[in-house]
Amino acid sequence: MKAARGQPSESQGALIGVARPRLDSVEKVTGATRFAGDLTLPGLLHARLVLSPEPHARVELVNGEAARQVAGVVAVLTAADLPIVAQGPYRHHEPLAREEVVFAGQPVAMVVAESEAAAEDGAEAVVVDYSALEPVVDLEAAMSPGAPLARLEQQGGTAGGVESLHAAVGGRGREAPEEDLSENVLGRCFHSRGEVSDVLAGSAAVVARRYKTSWVHQGYLEPQVATAWVESAGQLAVSTSTQGAFYTRDELAKLFGLPVSKVRVQAEALGGAFGGKMLIVEPLAAGAALVLRRPVRLAFTRSEDFVASNPAPASIIDLRIGARATGELTGLDARVIFDRGTNAEWGLEEIAAVLL
Repeated sequence: MKAARGQPSESQGALIGVARPRLDSVEKVTGATRFAGDLTLPGLLHARLVLSPEPHARVELVNGEAARQVAGVVAVLTAADLPIVAQGPYRHHEPLAREEVVFAGQPVAMVVAESEAAAEDGAEAVVVDYSALEPVVDLEAAMSPGAPLARLEQQGGTAGGVESLHAAVGGRGREAPEEDLSENVLGRCFHSRGEVSDVLAGSAAVVARRYKTSWVHQGYLEPQVATAWVESAGQLAVSTSTQGAFYTRDELAKLFGLPVSKVRVQAEALGGAFGGKMLIVEPLAAGAALVLRRPVRLAFTRSEDFVASNPAPASIIDLRIGARATGELTGLDARVIFDRGTNAEWGLEEIAAVLL
């Protein structure tokens, strides 16, 4: 008897409601899967970061002399030591803070050593002098005219499109209303269809609510880790726990002024990611490998991953929704404010695509 068109035959079995093992289950359960932190290379060096305890400050001096005296320490690197040639507004354009730190946990220096223990001891010996600046921690207060600036030193380059226009209006349907906003506002996007005020005024019921979402870490089990080395032909190779191998390759090539053909990114098995593993550790490991010409691994500790990575952004959502007496919705008036932190990592185009 033939199965009806579009229906599975008896030999195929049911497609829904039947447990099917993941293709990678056996390897992971038995421990056979090799993650980014499992790679072994001859002459491998280990990196540890010096993180800022200040939420906002000028970096006056980075003194690594004591760290260099620690047995096993090979180098103490600052932003000036990394061979970065590209400028831009993204975090990977400034993997180590230059003149200014803009969040507590921002990497300021990197100690590279023969062992993880030596790198950790060296990082603890680095002395950094800061001049504290007023931190910006309230999202709405930061938007007010005259508010303290979250970043005094503007990053070079643009994120493209409306990102290049400070507090620019990316309109859909009509222009956004004029607002006097501070220089902390990176951009605006406005969308309108119909006269929402009139619709809400004529609705049988109007409900107004405010919602706040906090910064959220993605909660993956495997911390961020990358290993970089320079191959015999001069090609930069990076083994990393990343969600975007080709994006990482292209951005590293631009960052260090290399042809794309001279950069190879090997994406390893992911121990979780959920949107959080994109170009945080790779520029640091790659920069150190290019300087020292030896393989360098940077693996975050759990605490470093929490304070120095890239959680999902916070937001404030104000909503007014109208409805008829019969229950049909009539109109929606919404204002959404995203806390994009210290860098233009999330474009207005992406935000608009999600919301509209």
